[in-house]
Amino acid sequence: MNVRIINVLSAVIAAGVAVGAISVHDCGSSNEIDLQSPSLIGPNAMSFNTGAYEEPETVETGSVPFSYGNPSVKLDDYTIVLMASYTDIAAEYGSNPADTPTYDGNVNWIKANTTLLSPKDDSADKKSEGKEVKLKIGDKLVRISYTSEWSLVKLSDGTQGYVKNSVLSDTLITPVPTATPTPKPTPKPKPKPSGSSGSGKSGESSCDMTVYASCALNTRSGPGISYSCLSTLPAGTKIKVVAKTDNGWYKSSSGYYVKASLTQSSAPSSGGGSSSGGSSSGGSSGSTVRGDKSGDFATYVKSFIGCKYVYGGSSPSSGFDCSGLVMYCYQNYYGISLPHGATSQSKKGREVSRDDIQVGDIICFDRNGDGTMEHSAIYVGNDTYVHAKGAAYGVVSDKFSTATGVAHIRRVR
Repeated sequence: MNVRIINVLSAVIAAGVAVGAISVHDCGSSNEIDLQSPSLIGPNAMSFNTGAYEEPETVETGSVPFSYGNPSVKLDDYTIVLMASYTDIAAEYGSNPADTPTYDGNVNWIKANTTLLSPKDDSADKKSEGKEVKLKIGDKLVRISYTSEWSLVKLSDGTQGYVKNSVLSDTLITPVPTATPTPKPTPKPKPKPSGSSGSGKSGESSCDMTVYASCALNTRSGPGISYSCLSTLPAGTKIKVVAKTDNGWYKSSSGYYVKASLTQSSAPSSGGGSSSGGSSSGGSSGSTVRGDKSGDFATYVKSFIGCKYVYGGSSPSSGFDCSGLVMYCYQNYYGISLPHGATSQSKKGREVSRDDIQVGDIICFDRNGDGTMEHSAIYVGNDTYVHAKGAAYGVVSDKFSTATGVAHIRRVR
């Protein structure tokens, strides 16, 4: 019995020793040991001195270094200039007192392809900008007004906008541009004709003759309509001629010049006065001849070709505007008083048809189609009318068959 108990106790003790040995062997070898941090002290301390610190790589951007002191960088090279808009031009148009708009109303043609600058569209009782209208060579339009650089124009459909003056022409332009002509060599100056008066103007030869003004005749400071107008001689005035030019002018003993084709060799049978040397008082009274002398009246009207254009002007000395020229010619030739204004003149006399037009009839133009006359002129026969066209032209003649915007033809005689 005692032996059996001892064996059992021995077995229990042996089992306990075995279990204890196993536990001691596994101590510290658990997977938990893998989660421990490395040692920071002692002989096995971890070292962090693995290399020199480096700045992070700089990311390249699209910026460009700029310095106002750097002469190689020009601000203009990086500047984009946008084209002006309708609003920009309209705000500046005529704001400079030294560059005020001149009102025109004449037909012009496009001589170089261009774009009408952002016009306004009032067709639907609204205004819009940004509409692009291309204009090509030969397109016809009405120039409302202009400054030194820009013109305000109106197309046939009523569209308005701005174009550069450099693309406009007052003469008819065909759609196909003509070839550039070959430059001609400059001709040698002509030798001075023998018998020159020595006045310093080339092409003059001395003479001694007497002529008479065949109509109210302008006197000028030189042999051509580009010279200033000095006075107006009544029809029949006696003129002592001392020289004639090769371009068709006479020089009087008083020093002024007259157009030779507007003189006659014999004194007129009636009308007009005479003056030794051809001087005239004031130069603005004109002829007092009455009656229907349509041929003489046409010559009288044409004698003002070359006078300057002045808005509101109504005399050769100060200049004419369109209705001022009409008013002056009728008052001083026929003694007929007309109002100063194209619309008012369109209500005088009686209406005649275009096919029945005669010398002396007043042509009234409504180029905008709004019932207001922008221009008036005088018909002088041979498909020609005379008018004060504008500041850039003065008094000129044009073909009636090509006239546009004719609203009324009035006969007041």
